[in-house]
Amino acid sequence: MSDETRTCEARSYAEAFGMRLRLLRVSLRMSQPELARILGTNQNSISRLERGINGALTLVCQGRLVALCTKQRVPLVWIYNGTGVMQLGEGDAP
Repeated sequence: MSDETRTCEARSYAEAFGMRLRLLRVSLRMSQPELARILGTNQNSISRLERGINGALTLVCQGRLVALCTKQRVPLVWIYNGTGVMQLGEGDAP
């Protein structure tokens, strides 16, 4: 696999992940600063993630994202891979 192909795949993944993260945030009726606080990062990092800017994914505290998804009963496979359906459960408000 060429470096160019890997770069395109990484960009496509980052963009798709960003769209799912934004959908989750909006579904939870959160602002970017609110989500940033929960994930232990800043609003700029959330903005970069949602726009699919390469490298921004490493800025998110993975454990806190897992905890948020678990609390809201959002399948982790959906947030990371887009498999299945995002369906908010009866979890507590964030």
